Amino acid sequence: MTESRLDGKAVLVVGGSSGIGRASAVAAAELGARVAIAARRPAETMATADLIGGVAIVADIRNPDDCDRIAAEAGRALGAIDVVIVAAAMSPVQLLADSDASAGTLPLAISG
Repeated sequence: MTESRLDGKAVLVVGGSSGIGRASAVAAAELGARVAIAARRPAETMATADLIGGVAIVADIRNPDDCDRIAAEAGRALGAIDVVIVAAAMSPVQLLADSDASAGTLPLAISG
């Protein structure tokens, strides 16, 4: 068997319970990674983690305390994190100049 580039790597997927995030988590696991999934919806987060033998972290990245908890829980479960995939959907779409990162979130921003 050929060793993949993710064999044994620790991958954290934020927004990994559905869509592109879920597909990324599944693909990483299939390539041999150990995966932690952080997302808001408990049932979907746990179902995806169960599917791939990963770690479920139910959290909302709009909450700064949850962001700290995601990092801590993923680190405890997997050790040093090698790859972080951020696929969490955030809204509203707005001009970059109008975004407010100090509010704990940085919306998908477009320049213009």
